Amino acid sequence: MGEFSIYKALEILGAPRKFLFNLYLPIQNGGTTELDVVLLHESGIYVFESKNYSGWISGSKEQRYWTQTLPAGRGWSQKRRFYNPILQNDGHLYRLYQLLRPMRFVSGPPVYFSYIVFGNRCVLKDVPRRSGIHNILNLGELFSAIQENAMEAGARLTATEIERLYNRLEPYTCVDDTVKQTHIESIRLKYR
Repeated sequence: MGEFSIYKALEILGAPRKFLFNLYLPIQNGGTTELDVVLLHESGIYVFESKNYSGWISGSKEQRYWTQTLPAGRGWSQKRRFYNPILQNDGHLYRLYQLLRPMRFVSGPPVYFSYIVFGNRCVLKDVPRRSGIHNILNLGELFSAIQENAMEAGARLTATEIERLYNRLEPYTCVDDTVKQTHIESIRLKYR
């Protein structure tokens, strides 16, 4: 649902642009890492990590885990930890960069941008809104943030280069259920 919401928020962006969803990129141990949404735009490559959560979100750049706090009634709250999405998207960006590094472009290598997008039903408390190339925001802020980012970056990729990038990455969206299930199991084991 979060990935679809990102698409709906950005579908009116001007062309040239292309979207890719649920890319399973190989990692060194033989497993995969999953990128929720990638936007190939004339201003660069945008990697989105979708967190369709509610409640209060807290965490810092340095913490390995962030916390989601949900009201549980009668003054009580329920807390759930989740892996730091800044670190998570760092890994995604690294794998994507390694995969695309051999490609050549007219204006030099493309610029990468990281967006960690939380749902509108949550409050980002004690969360950095910007950390290096990472932008952390609610879905309702996304379109204006991307528009501003694109204007600052300017045109860096041609329509032909966007098409080449898309053709290079699209096969990673077409994985079978075995790859998806193995990916889910490896995450469960890692964070157990």
